[in-house]
Amino acid sequence: MGLPLAIGVPGAEPGVDLLLGVDREYRDKARGGSLPRIAPRRCNAEGKTWLPVLHTRYGPWHFTALFSNTERAHELHRTYDWVVIHFTDPDGAQGQATVVTETRGTSRGKRVVRGREPQCARYYRSAIAEPSRATRPLLPAPERPRSTDRALRAAAARAPLPRRPG
Repeated sequence: MGLPLAIGVPGAEPGVDLLLGVDREYRDKARGGSLPRIAPRRCNAEGKTWLPVLHTRYGPWHFTALFSNTERAHELHRTYDWVVIHFTDPDGAQGQATVVTETRGTSRGKRVVRGREPQCARYYRSAIAEPSRATRPLLPAPERPRSTDRALRAAAARAPLPRRPG
């Protein structure tokens, strides 16, 4: 059995619904040209500034998302499909996830978190029962003041994700 969906649980990985939401936000903003761009050192012989970078915060999590700039991604022409998401919880624990468009099986054509495909399948099955879940835009949580107050951090970890009205 895979990891449980874990939104806002310090020490756990973010849930696939949250990772897919960050992926959606990144791809939408990158497509719209509203993100700052960097010139990656790898796979960029011309030194072009082309790689959009998203920094965002949802609940207690901080995320940095960018397209995969690996030799393999370039070789397979997936540079603008594979999204690498780095995440940090309030205690400073870090992790990384890669979101791709599935090319095989029942999830073919859908965005999935590599290594967490069963959770993604459950997410999409539940989205069929609740269609707005898979398509609702996520809004960043307002910036919280940095504090070592344990009670404040615990309350923030339990806070639900903000939702758009409607």
